[in-house]
Amino acid sequence: MLFKLTNIRNRIQKTFSTKDLLSLMGDRVNDQIRFGKEIYRISSLQEIGSDSEPSGSLIWRPEWIKINLLVTTSGQVDFPFEPNITDPEGLFLVVNGAMFDHGSHSAFHVQDSLLHWHGRFNLETTDVVYVKYLTLTHN
Repeated sequence: MLFKLTNIRNRIQKTFSTKDLLSLMGDRVNDQIRFGKEIYRISSLQEIGSDSEPSGSLIWRPEWIKINLLVTTSGQVDFPFEPNITDPEGLFLVVNGAMFDHGSHSAFHVQDSLLHWHGRFNLETTDVVYVKYLTLTHN
């Protein structure tokens, strides 16, 4: 893992690695560092999330999933919807750019494979409506 520190005197940033940090704390001459009662070889360091990482490892990243909903009739309140999530509290409904959160006392909720709209206005066929939620994906 790389990290940057700013020098207090000259305000110049310098990049350091975990290996640099271990070398400062450990024994550079013998290439070793002690954690508790165990001694480890500093040069055996494999940083997780770097190019030296084993190919079977995963790196997780957040990704927004967007599902379009089509308003087919004016005043429509129910939409077929089966989210790919276990907790619908993370769902957001967007109507013409305005975002609404999930809940029985909010603008919509999901129950029995249906999204129920109970917002303060009627939906029209010209409205742009979609659901979005955040998920973690891996490379």
